[in-house]
Amino acid sequence: INALKNAAGMHIRENRRWDAGANNDGEHMSKKRVLLIGVTGGCGGVTGDKLLAAGYEVIATCRAAHVEKIRAGGKFDQVIALDLASNESVEAAFVELKRLGIGKLDALVNCAAIDPATPMETVSLEEMHRVYQINIFGTLRAVQLAIPLLRENGGGRIVLVGSLAGSYVMPMLGIYSSSKFALE
Repeated sequence: INALKNAAGMHIRENRRWDAGANNDGEHMSKKRVLLIGVTGGCGGVTGDKLLAAGYEVIATCRAAHVEKIRAGGKFDQVIALDLASNESVEAAFVELKRLGIGKLDALVNCAAIDPATPMETVSLEEMHRVYQINIFGTLRAVQLAIPLLRENGGGRIVLVGSLAGSYVMPMLGIYSSSKFALE
């Protein structure tokens, strides 16, 4: 969590220190395991680097088109395809976790989002649905599927990266801002 606080100056509502090598009771164990959604973007890439530097085991996710490139980078423990635009893709990613023998998580961190710069008067309903699918519904589906894996580990953290745009709407970002407000 402290690594996340430093990444891109993000504000995270968290009061307790969370050590990469301690369980929820503070006892040292194996590395904490984080499922990180959206490693191809700036926020996700920086967050992944910070988590790795802090000693976390990071299971990175990204859209299928980017999986091989991220794997080739060799820095993440696992790389799995996950596209928040599709609930089926989100569900398939959790099936893949199970296939890989990953039955427990310490944290889910979502950095994935899209922010089309489109005036509200011209944005199509299809584009609105796409933004909400990725920024809200796909994210919430991932949370639903992660909760049993967090419980299996005795608890954990869910970090959904928001945006100041959720509180302060800027021109051309109405759809994005409304989705980030909904996430808050």
